Amino acid sequence: MRWTLDGPGGTKIYSHILQSLLAELFTPDEITTIRQLAPADRIDPAAFTSFDYWLGGPSVLTISDPGFTGGTLNFPSQGVGRYQVADREVFRPLQYCAAHLMMVDERAVWLARAVVSDSSAHIEGLVKRIGRLRFLPLGSMLRKRAVAAVLDPTTLNLALRYTPIFNAAKHDFSQDKDTHMFSLQDALTAYFVCRRLAFRLYPLASLATNLHVFDVEPASFDPASGRLTRASS
Repeated sequence: MRWTLDGPGGTKIYSHILQSLLAELFTPDEITTIRQLAPADRIDPAAFTSFDYWLGGPSVLTISDPGFTGGTLNFPSQGVGRYQVADREVFRPLQYCAAHLMMVDERAVWLARAVVSDSSAHIEGLVKRIGRLRFLPLGSMLRKRAVAAVLDPTTLNLALRYTPIFNAAKHDFSQDKDTHMFSLQDALTAYFVCRRLAFRLYPLASLATNLHVFDVEPASFDPASGRLTRASS
């Protein structure tokens, strides 16, 4: 089944796929935490950024260095990306996710689709690197021998099952009037599914960026201004 009618007005929600993937990538305790990050459809910024940082790698609080501004990788209110310019197509989508997910007011649900799309683009960028393929959609790349023969069967299966989520975020706008394709909880789930799936892909992606560059003290987030600041010394 491609989608379920699950939500106000029969809105099409791809929650069943996301929840299945979540169950395979996270422990029950971690899933409980993720489900508590957006009470009343508003992200709890302290809880979200804490869990995201705990996962390691390019989190909201480590993907950029807020102490620097200007330059090719600068992102308003976030700072300069820590990754190499050569890996921009891989890591830039996570900077967009960081900016979207830091909208902590009632407008956050309007960015849910963007969070899903940009989280997915991070995976797509990694798969492009693995297969040395360009100009193909994610699902097609995953079925090419250059990718399918390299990924372990579990990772390939996870990525293939995630692909309809990315396709929906990019192309499917046929949900009922005045509803959203993805809820805020869907967006958070997609973000964390992609974050953990990415760890399975990083070693295969021939990145110019050394992932240890993200092993830094987390930046601080000011919910009033939406800005990141350098970690307190």
